[in-house]
Amino acid sequence: MDNIIEFRDLSIAADVPHNTCIVCDQPFTKDNVSTPEGWAETKISGMCENCFDELFEGDDDGDS
Repeated sequence: MDNIIEFRDLSIAADVPHNTCIVCDQPFTKDNVSTPEGWAETKISGMCENCFDELFEGDDDGDS
């Protein structure tokens, strides 16, 4: 069984406050959210995984 949570399952459970990304305004789908962590992020920030990842693109300053 696939471990990725389907958005329709989350919305049925009323567990997601947003149906679309607050940045790109696209509905959450497996095309813009592909990991369990990404699905969790939709609930936290209202952003799809693609837009969230773009926030940190090139932000590797070497600090660990």
